[in-house]
Amino acid sequence: MHFEALRDAGERLPNLSHPFEPLLLMYERGNAFRLDGTGFIEVGFLGIRRGKRDDHLTDKPLAPMNMEELDRIDEQQS
Repeated sequence: MHFEALRDAGERLPNLSHPFEPLLLMYERGNAFRLDGTGFIEVGFLGIRRGKRDDHLTDKPLAPMNMEELDRIDEQQS
């Protein structure tokens, strides 16, 4: 993943300061993902439809990125 090269080439990308932060945070919290074979990426109980990059470009996260909110969600699922 070469985000800076894509930006230099004029590609439209969301304004992300650390594009891999959500993935690293997911692994640090003991989660993983898998491809389910029907066109979805599963992360815990969430299924995200696979598609093209342009289908998913957004500055809005699918899940909160602060530890307090993530802890609250984890407690509810326990």
